[in-house]
Amino acid sequence: MIAQAAVNEASKQTGLAEQVRIYIATAQELAEDGLTLAEFSELVIGGVRIGISALDAMRLDGSDKKAIAVDIALQVFDALDRFLVPVWLLPFWFVIRPAARAIAAQLAAGAVETLLPLLRV
Repeated sequence: MIAQAAVNEASKQTGLAEQVRIYIATAQELAEDGLTLAEFSELVIGGVRIGISALDAMRLDGSDKKAIAVDIALQVFDALDRFLVPVWLLPFWFVIRPAARAIAAQLAAGAVETLLPLLRV
């Protein structure tokens, strides 16, 4: 699982912002040779996992925590999408990227609801 190495590296950090920064940097290193859609999705969901784990200990409303976790997923999306798309598809990607990003945000919001009980165990 490609995301596990990045999650492990990020988990060593303190503070959510630092965890996200290290997670993205590690994920970018892992993605240098390109990513499949499955690997890309795994890395985005891994970002949500990092967010949920850190946010669970914070005293925030559930909706605020969810919004922050989705924002983390979108940060990962923005940092890694260039490793997913082959060069010859870039002209099309620039057209469909906003829709793909919106879909990723919706999937991340759903993933928060699904992952929360699993990560609290």
